[in-house]
Amino acid sequence: MRKFLVVLTLIATAASAQTKRPATFDDVLGIKAIQGPQISPDGRTVIYGVRQWVDDDGKKESRTHIWRVATDGNSPARQITFGDKGESQPQFSPDGKSITFVASRGAADAKSQIYVMPIEGGEAWKLTDSKENVSAYARAPDS
Repeated sequence: MRKFLVVLTLIATAASAQTKRPATFDDVLGIKAIQGPQISPDGRTVIYGVRQWVDDDGKKESRTHIWRVATDGNSPARQITFGDKGESQPQFSPDGKSITFVASRGAADAKSQIYVMPIEGGEAWKLTDSKENVSAYARAPDS
């Protein structure tokens, strides 16, 4: 995991060192941030959020999507969530076969809820139906 983050930092540093001009506002908005990495129970997979700025109806908004990468370094990282409003706080199930995350999906005024999705990807289903936004959660060890 630590090796993965160091490699990402070195790539970003090398790319910026090749540019011989001052950073612009657009350069700063182009920076992607890694958030909340979680290692699977078997230690073979890492899930994490990637936050970036996107254009949405003429204005910039920050969005986070969940990515997955193998810890063996032999497979490329791949994005596994694609919600219009983004997702956050990914966590593995104790058996490592699924993940949960927080997302606001559906209507424009939809509240953030907890969703479940198989680790290999696919459609997520809503686990909670709270009248208020879910801002944080924790999984019980027995799921």
